Amino acid sequence: MAPFCNPIFKDLFISQWFGVKGEGICFADAFKHIPHTTLALIATAVECALNSWHNGTRSQVKFSEMQFRARYQFYANKLERMQKDCPHWMKQFKKELYDSICKESGHELLAPQMDDEGSGIEETYADMEKSALSRMEGSSEGRVDDNVST
Repeated sequence: MAPFCNPIFKDLFISQWFGVKGEGICFADAFKHIPHTTLALIATAVECALNSWHNGTRSQVKFSEMQFRARYQFYANKLERMQKDCPHWMKQFKKELYDSICKESGHELLAPQMDDEGSGIEETYADMEKSALSRMEGSSEGRVDDNVST
């Protein structure tokens, strides 16, 4: 599975920001490109939750900046590296994630129409990027913009 593609990301987005009066609904423009900072925060929160079970029984783990700043920075750096190494894959990943969030939360009208049905994505950055580029070339856009930004 490619990094950050576990369904827990979508599930946490929906539960945290896409409820009836959620910020993802009220401020859709801020969420539609799925900021790296939000993905890094979710990854850090998941790690904290998993740490609470490290001995096989649940224990209280405080989710604080002091405790998890380094892990948050680790995930933020990983996302920046992915953006640099496979920008088209990141753009496609975020689009598909946002569309899925909107659909599963019952807010399909927030999501733009999908250009194509995504295929499987390999685990290496180079393969992920190649996959995204080939899908973009076959889409209705007709060309790939080398200056992709998120």
